Amino acid sequence: MLAFTILRMVFLLTMSSLHILYAKTHYIDNSSYNSVIYLADNKPVSIEQNSKKSVQNEKIGVFERLGQFVDMDFQLKDSDGKITTLRQLANGRPVVLGLVYYTCPSICSPIMQGMVNTLDFVDLNPLKDYSAIVLSFDANDTVAYAKEKKLSSMTNFRKTPDFPNEGIKFTVAANKSELRPFTDSLGFFYKKVTRDGVVDYIHTGGLIFLSPEGKITRYINGIKFNPSTVELALMQSRNGIIGTTIANALKFCFAYDPEARTYSLAWSRVLAVLMTLGFIGFFIYLMRSGRAKKQEIN
Repeated sequence: MLAFTILRMVFLLTMSSLHILYAKTHYIDNSSYNSVIYLADNKPVSIEQNSKKSVQNEKIGVFERLGQFVDMDFQLKDSDGKITTLRQLANGRPVVLGLVYYTCPSICSPIMQGMVNTLDFVDLNPLKDYSAIVLSFDANDTVAYAKEKKLSSMTNFRKTPDFPNEGIKFTVAANKSELRPFTDSLGFFYKKVTRDGVVDYIHTGGLIFLSPEGKITRYINGIKFNPSTVELALMQSRNGIIGTTIANALKFCFAYDPEARTYSLAWSRVLAVLMTLGFIGFFIYLMRSGRAKKQEIN
């Protein structure tokens, strides 16, 4: 059983890496490796641009806090108006969390659509192997909005009939004053703006993974998510294993060309790593062959 689990995780890691390798070399915009901030006028700004010059000099975007714990007693209301806690919804399972707001005119619906579609094809059982939660970061969102989004998301986006309606919980904060501290603890920062009397938010998108105890173990940025990557993240979160964002790990092997708007393999770095590994392997081979000859002589 343990060997099967290890082989499965290796397979998922390989598939996830291949997905991101393809995404990088073909520049799939808004994919799982590319996080985008959307302004109130729906104009996209990349995380890289925001890190150099923040929107109106404010902290906006996802700032990873891997290994830190969130408040599992944070209270939520589900789409039926029932007050519960994050701990109760987790119920000893890993959690995948999507932060949106239900009146969002831009990327929140695609995030929810991507979340439903992806979990629909993950080879794990919701409410048994993991808990999936959508939480509105708008303190003014209501249970009615959550219910409306749940109905539209689960009806229109679900592909397989055996994925349960309760497979994803659509929630709002039970206590408005606790919402911002909770989202801040996740490393998720946004800004409320008002334009022509309409309230909107400058924010980014993605999924956040928590262990059953509330430890932040993984971030996947964007609005499209690879099922293998999500399944691996859930399996790691179940054991409290912190998974470095694969996209960040692969940055070492790729260089971004801003003119061509694509990633290319950084051959010098890759060759340096391969040469180092080859040298280490050759050194180990010499050591082992030397010991073998000594044993033959003795």
